[in-house]
Amino acid sequence: MKAEKYRFVILALLVPLAAFSLLTAWPLIQAIAYSFTDWEAYNPEVNFTGLENYQRMMNDQVFWRALQNNVYLVALAPLITVVIALFLAAMLNTGGASKVGGVRPAFGAEFYRVVYFFPQVLSIAVLAVMFQNIFNPRNGLLNAVLGSFGIRDFPGWLSDSKWALTSVMLVLVWAGVGFYVVILNAAMAGVDPGLYEAALLDGASPSRQFLYITLPSIRDTVIVCWIYAFIIALDGFALVQILTIGPGGPDYSTMVLGYYVYSLAFSESKYGYASAIGVVLAIITIAFSVFTSLITRERDKEARARKKAAKAAKRALASSGKEVAA
Repeated sequence: MKAEKYRFVILALLVPLAAFSLLTAWPLIQAIAYSFTDWEAYNPEVNFTGLENYQRMMNDQVFWRALQNNVYLVALAPLITVVIALFLAAMLNTGGASKVGGVRPAFGAEFYRVVYFFPQVLSIAVLAVMFQNIFNPRNGLLNAVLGSFGIRDFPGWLSDSKWALTSVMLVLVWAGVGFYVVILNAAMAGVDPGLYEAALLDGASPSRQFLYITLPSIRDTVIVCWIYAFIIALDGFALVQILTIGPGGPDYSTMVLGYYVYSLAFSESKYGYASAIGVVLAIITIAFSVFTSLITRERDKEARARKKAAKAAKRALASSGKEVAA
């Protein structure tokens, strides 16, 4: 019986394993191999160059500018996106009048969830074109709104190197918030209502309920959202390509590693060097995922240790009470 079960599991895993190997693992292996060559698309000769591409990377100012821009995006965009999503999800989940007996969702929460999720329905190309018009310095919506408040000194949102990358980050935040609102709202809905009832009886304010009940209860979901937002911000290729001026312009102020790989490979036919940068990008992503997993695992161990200690203390108190009664 066990042999048949294991056979079924192995056969069921063969197809997805083969698909993963063909579509993910094999291209990654090829990219690593090409990163040690001078391969160009229209040149039949492929020469092994060792670490030359990686050495070249150390002196490539565009690479370092792209890495700096990526650090800016991954440091701010995921944090701002998840914080706003947490606030909106909390308002949807507990925005109704709190009262003893439970908390209820805000009025019209289902409608707001649809509205917040709407940007996810739009493709990245549509979002980029839409925000090109919003950021238009002459007749864009953003400048029109600022003008209504008496602000007339408008920067060139996409043509000014000081504001271009920030504009890209704002689009990333706007496009991603609704997705995380839905996920976090579902996680908040699964929190035990009895915890809120006890907090209300003790006179806890809504902010303290959120900090000491809601946030710890959905910690794992918040971490998953943050990892996903990090990966999206680390890429940013399609948005930069369509939304910004030229190849990561102006003056490489919006150049990111994903777009630099694309530009080297498909505009300059430097596939070997592009593969090397792609490998570095993959290593950064994998290292971040492993680091986050290790932190989560350590916190889970601490939580399990605290639960065991609490159970042991309860058993000790129970046994001491029996001894006193005896």
